[in-house]
Amino acid sequence: MYFDMARVILLFCFILVFERGVFGVQLSITNDGPAVRGSYITFVASVTDFVTGESLKFSFWDDAQPQHTAQFVQSSPISNWSVEYPRSIYEAGDYSAKVMLLKSFVGIWYPVATAVTKFKLTDSLNGNLVLSQNNEVRPNTFVMVNRTVTHRIQLPDKELDFLKRNSSTIVTYWFKDCSYIDQTTDFTLNYTYTDLMNDHYIEAMVVANNEPLQPITTTTSTTTTTTTTTTTTTTTTTTTTTTTPKPVIPLATAPSQIITESHASSNNQMLPTHKLVRRALSNKTVKKNNSYKDYICHNTSIVPIGKNYTYGYYQETISVRGEC
Repeated sequence: MYFDMARVILLFCFILVFERGVFGVQLSITNDGPAVRGSYITFVASVTDFVTGESLKFSFWDDAQPQHTAQFVQSSPISNWSVEYPRSIYEAGDYSAKVMLLKSFVGIWYPVATAVTKFKLTDSLNGNLVLSQNNEVRPNTFVMVNRTVTHRIQLPDKELDFLKRNSSTIVTYWFKDCSYIDQTTDFTLNYTYTDLMNDHYIEAMVVANNEPLQPITTTTSTTTTTTTTTTTTTTTTTTTTTTTPKPVIPLATAPSQIITESHASSNNQMLPTHKLVRRALSNKTVKKNNSYKDYICHNTSIVPIGKNYTYGYYQETISVRGEC
């Protein structure tokens, strides 16, 4: 009888705790997507009506394949979960992630609430084209005539970090009204508009090469030369004459000339502080530059994705005025 009463009381207490835990808690989850494939997304779960010092368990999972899962036990109403989505595994598209909040009662974890958030993985880089003039970010697309405008591609920090870790070169190609302007390596273009009351269609294509730069190797060769000197002695009854032929000029100086040439050849290979940049932007990339121009002028709805490149496309219509 005593044990039955204890069980009833325990069950009653559990029901009270469960009702309070379930109906008194609100759980939400957000994410910082979209994100380009290969970078990561951070999910943030938040709990309201949190009791200080209370232990909570956050159980996360997504619907990607392969799936990611994680659990965190903490005494905080906010839990962060960061997940990387490699390009070689995950396709671009819409996904969702869920989180379940659990509380503990006499050592038993029971579910309290569940929340879901949707996120997107993209083939192209995200971010925006930002305009600045007179050291101030423009609140709109109007710029002043005859004053330098700074055009800057502003990428999410996670995608900028992804490019720095995985790209050997990053080049931005700039176009104005379908005409090629310049290419830069710092996501920025400074340009001055001199035609008042005109509009211009500005486009930028960020191209990141995911192939690592080939290491530069220097080969040094050593030439060894052996010289033999021969002496001939001729004897007669009346005169003894010793004849020493002219010594063969040793080739000791020859190797130094060869080494010098070798050094010259080696130095020419090591000059590629400039050559490295040219190699990254040379034949293969320059040819692609023409295709970018065709793409920009004729097809602004599809970003071409190559096997070893990551792209980002940005555009804005700029209006040139006397005062803004």
